[in-house]
Parts: sequence; structure tokens; C-alpha cells
Amino acid sequence: MVARHHGTSEAGLDGRTCPGTLRRHFTRRLRGDGIAGVQRRRGEQLQSVYVHGEACRHWRVGSAGRVRDRAVGALGCNGPGAPHHVRQSRQSDARASDCSRARNRRASGDWRVAAPRQLVSESLLLAAVGALGGLLLARWLSRTLVTLLSTESNRIFVDLTPDWRVFAFMAVVVVLACVLFGLTPALTATGTNPARAMQAGGRSATDAREALALRRSLVVLQVALSLVLVVGALLFARSLRNLASVELGFRPDVIATSIDLRRTAVQPEARQETLAEIVTRFRSVPGVRQAAEVGIVPLSGLAWNTRVAIGGRVQDQFVYFNVVGGDYFSVMETPLVAGRPFDGRDRQDAPMAAIVNETFARLYFPNAAPIGQTFQEEPLPGAPRPTYHIVGLVRDTKYVDVREEFLPIAYLPVSQDPQQTPLGIVVQSALPLGSVTPALTGAINEVAPGAMVSYNTVTRSIEMRLVAERLMAWLSGFFGVLAMLIASIGLYGVMSYIVTRRKVEIAVRMALGAEPRRVTRMMVAESGVLLAVGVAIGVALASVALRYAEGLLYGLTPSDATSFALAISMLGIVGVLAAWIPARRASRVDPTRALHYE
Repeated sequence: MVARHHGTSEAGLDGRTCPGTLRRHFTRRLRGDGIAGVQRRRGEQLQSVYVHGEACRHWRVGSAGRVRDRAVGALGCNGPGAPHHVRQSRQSDARASDCSRARNRRASGDWRVAAPRQLVSESLLLAAVGALGGLLLARWLSRTLVTLLSTESNRIFVDLTPDWRVFAFMAVVVVLACVLFGLTPALTATGTNPARAMQAGGRSATDAREALALRRSLVVLQVALSLVLVVGALLFARSLRNLASVELGFRPDVIATSIDLRRTAVQPEARQETLAEIVTRFRSVPGVRQAAEVGIVPLSGLAWNTRVAIGGRVQDQFVYFNVVGGDYFSVMETPLVAGRPFDGRDRQDAPMAAIVNETFARLYFPNAAPIGQTFQEEPLPGAPRPTYHIVGLVRDTKYVDVREEFLPIAYLPVSQDPQQTPLGIVVQSALPLGSVTPALTGAINEVAPGAMVSYNTVTRSIEMRLVAERLMAWLSGFFGVLAMLIASIGLYGVMSYIVTRRKVEIAVRMALGAEPRRVTRMMVAESGVLLAVGVAIGVALASVALRYAEGLLYGLTPSDATSFALAISMLGIVGVLAAWIPARRASRVDPTRALHYE
């Protein structure tokens, strides 16, 4: 190495000086004058000095006129083998941390400007690159998410135009990240004694207990928050599965045909007969098994409800009504529990018939058979209501929404009320929707040219109604996986830091006969403590936070034990795998080389 003296040459410090002379010269100067004495010297600049066997010091002293406020500092390496020690320092988080550089710069006197500027610049660069990558990734993921949420029958369109508020929020996050993770190490280093930092080297300055405790605390926090997200993701995913597999009480793949006859030549009083003719034509279409009129297709979002009077007394509970054809229950494959379906006996001059579901019978006739019982719609002043005779009992079915409990439903025959014109026809077909609809449209045009027709299935209606649930499941699942990844990276980093910090201890243990697998178990056990503490905190946080999501769940409670157990297991497996890699590396430490370097 070369030391230059401005002005005159100092003996033993020219370009021909050997490393041994430099070591003796500066060791004697440091021990004789101390740091304060060296700092008082003016007019010389030492660029690099390597002292074999001791921590290497990087000194820089400018001329008196230019660097009045600068002092001598230590910028660290070890021994004359510089490249080897640089590689060693890169392998250690402690020797390459921002705090180490900040403290060394403080000792050299330029910390007030240079250290914060360098650290903030580095953090700004990293944050800017991360923000740009996040924007590009968010753009791609947004489009992917819309594609995943869309189905073959229901395409979802979302405006993905960038919002300036998102950019503003990201800019604030970038600035905060720079301040917290760039400027904080420099400010932390201001409390470090330069002499102690030089004597101890860069390693001890960053291997403080406070730094390690902070790292461990952050990992515990990451694990805790990750557990909350993973539990939430599992709850939403299982809730979506419950909704998709809920018992509807009917066949969901039937074709619902909506027919609007208002723009045709069919008169209002003839619409019911026209629909009956269309049903007959549908039954002759190849691939069609059965067809029937229906007033309200289940889960279509429409409803007709009112109160009823039982024995002259109006009930508080609303009853939901529907007008159906005689083959409706056969088309929908809703089982008939008792009584009979609608047939030719249900004419306009016959007593008004009704078929009720099990919930209706349980609410209003808990101690009697419903067949033969009567009820009325809630009477209105000046508008007498007919009396309905229950002729059949069917299984419960969903009416408005898949989330709802089974509602009391009363079905009325279309043949007894000419004022109630069905809004559509349900068709059970052996062919897919796209294959059979042209023939169905042709049959409609033969009977009522100009009719407005639309086709759908109950399955499509369910998919459309579950868009919000699918969105929650996908988003929570993505963030849950991301949280586990971040937690595993944090745990891996902390364990790597601990392995580097305890390299001498590990080397001594192995030199004394410790087996590699015992060393591995020791390090994994240490990571297990962090995981256990994080999981305990995460369980408490999740138990409180997920209460606010109770309204979004179906068939589950926020404290679902299965979801918690699965989340803990997943996080535990990922955490152990992340900790096993540095633990395995610790078991392969060469005691001789490790002790030599340290």
C-alpha cells in the first residue's frame, strides 16, 4: 500500500515502503498518540493501510485548509489478504450493514453529510427499483385477476386505468422506506464512540445485542402478521367452497328461458296460452327432456313475498310465492315429499291449490300434516284474498340467494290464475346451452314472432353472485402466500446473521466434538422459538381481527379451528425450511478456517 505526504516526504512512508514498515509505523503512532493525537495532525492523507493480525484501518486526513472538521476513521478489513477478506465480509450481514459504514464514516469525521447521503441514496435506488417493479407486477396481476374472476359465461370488465392516488401513495411509501431504512442507520451510528468502533472493528459495531434483538422482533412480527393473512385466506377459500357446494334443492344446470311477449301481436289475455304452446314446442326439440313454465327462476334476484293468514290470523313471517307449471318439479328435480304435483285437476273452476316446502310446513303446521291445510294471503281492505288448499309438500330450495337459510315457499299453479303470466320457461336438456338454444329460438319464433328471448342457467347466476367471494378468496390467498414468502425470507436472513455471528462458537463446538446434526438441530431450534412466539402472537391477532370478517364467511366462524391449524402447519413448514438452509450451512463450518479468520 502507498501513503503520500503532501509537501515533503516523511521517512518510511514513500511508495517503496513495505507493508511491514507501514504496520509498525502506524501501530506505533496509534499507540503513542491515540486517536486524538492522530486527528490533530494536519496536511497528510493516508489512503489505505493493512495491519496483519489486527483489524485493518482506513485513514483519510485532508489538508488543513480543506478538511478542518474531518478526523481519522476506521473503515475496516482484516489482514493483508484484502480480496479474501472482502469476500468474507460480503458473507456476513454484520460486516456489510449500513450501521457499520455509518459508524466508520463518523469516526473519519465526514459522517454528517457523506454517510446519510450514501445510505439514503442506496435506499432510494432500491426503493425506486422496487416501486417500479411493483407497478409493473401490479399491472400484470390486475389483468390476471380479472381473467381468473371471469367465467366462460360471465365476463367481468374492470377499469384498470392507473390512478394518480396510487402513484402518490407509492411515492410516500418510497420516501418513508428511504428514511426508515436508509437514514436510521446513520443516525443510530452517531452515538458510537469512534475509538471503540476502531478498536472493535466493523464486526462488533453491528453485532450488538440491540441489532440482533431488533431483527428477531421484526421476524416475530412478520410471522404474526403472516399468520393473520394465511388464516384469513383459508377462511375465505373454504367459505367460497362452501358456497359453491351448498345444497340448492334443485338441479342448477337447467336452462332458464326468459320470454318477453310485449312487443309481439299476442294479446295480454292470450299470453298464458301462448307460453303453454311454446312449452309444447320445446318438448319436441331434439335434446330437450322436459320443460315447464315458471314465474320466478330461482336465484335470479327476483322475489314475490307477502304475509299469510293461518286460521284467520296473519303471521309475522313473510312467505315467498312462485307460479309454476305442472312439470316444474320434475324439470328442477325437486323431490315431492308428500301429496301430488299440479295436474289437470287444478282448473280455474277448482279450489285454489298450493304446494308448500318443508320450511313452510314446519313454521305454520308444526304439529299437523300440511296436506289438506289451508291458508290465505294477507287480506287487504276491499280486496278479498282466495283460500289456498295445500295439495303437496316438496323439499326446501334456495329462492333469492345461496347464502340465505331456507325460506317458506308456496307454489301456485299457472292454470288457476290467468292474471299471473309466467316470465319464463325452464328446460332440462341433454345438450349444452349453446347447442340447443338455436332450436329453442326457432320454436319461439314459430309461435310468437318478434318475442325478446334470453337464455341463462342457474349455474351462471350463482357464478355471477359469487364474484365478490371469489375476489376475496383470490386476493387473500395471494397476500397470504406473499406474507409467508416474506416471513420465510426474514427468518432466513436472521438465521444467516446468527450463524455468521456465532461462527466462532460453532467452530469451537465442532472442534470439541459436536456432531453436525446437533449443530443443525441447535440452529433450527432457535428459529423454532421465533416461529412459536410469532405464531402465538398471530393467533391472538387473528382471533381479534377476523371477527370483523364474520359477515363475509359462510358455514364458518372466524375462530374455525381447522383453518387455524392449517395456517400454523403451513407457516411452520415454510419457516423450518427457511431456517434449515443456514442451519445446514452452520453444520458444515470448518473449525480450523473459521477460528483462523476470527
